Amino acid sequence: MSNESVTDHDEISRRNFIKASAAAATTVGALTAGLPHVFAAGSDKIRAGLIGCGVRGTGVAMNCVLSSPGVEIVALGDVFPDQVDKALARLKDNTQPLVGEALIGTKGKAQAAKIQGANPWKYSGPDPNPYEQEHADLLKSIRDGKPLNEGRSVAEATLTAIMGRMSAYSGQPVSWEFAMKESELDLTPKEFKNESWRLGPAPKIPPPAKGNEPLV
Repeated sequence: MSNESVTDHDEISRRNFIKASAAAATTVGALTAGLPHVFAAGSDKIRAGLIGCGVRGTGVAMNCVLSSPGVEIVALGDVFPDQVDKALARLKDNTQPLVGEALIGTKGKAQAAKIQGANPWKYSGPDPNPYEQEHADLLKSIRDGKPLNEGRSVAEATLTAIMGRMSAYSGQPVSWEFAMKESELDLTPKEFKNESWRLGPAPKIPPPAKGNEPLV
């Protein structure tokens, strides 16, 4: 593997990106031979690779493998070789990230399967790990030859999160119709608009402190 690595993420040019990508590809090739022993089960195997070895990506790889038998990770790729090393270590150790969601209001607290407070409720049906179930559904669709397209669900879930951001920043209720038909909010970084982008950490944009920004 090349000894050259990019340590200053803010100063990555397109040329350095190509160099770093080549180094990452070399890292993938060097590690692939040992990866089948990380996770493997069954004889009808689906071979998967991970591109982008941050914490989120590595957690998704774990969920994918744990969701169904006969799945193995055979390749890891990242612009930064040290991320590949960290991901490989986590996959071998099978460490589990903690992920949770909760809403707390004036009359109680709500989680995915239960509500505590003035109007308690608890879900009593099947309770699979959702981060594994999504991969189980995808792998089943591959084995059954029935394509599964969740693009609309992903887009709508993303817009729902953006609407939450709009409401929190403005202090105003935000309807689906407003977000789809009236809002002029543009979250595209200016670097992408004028094609002066470069790889590295996203610019830090502090949220409005008072929560009463104009709703656009």
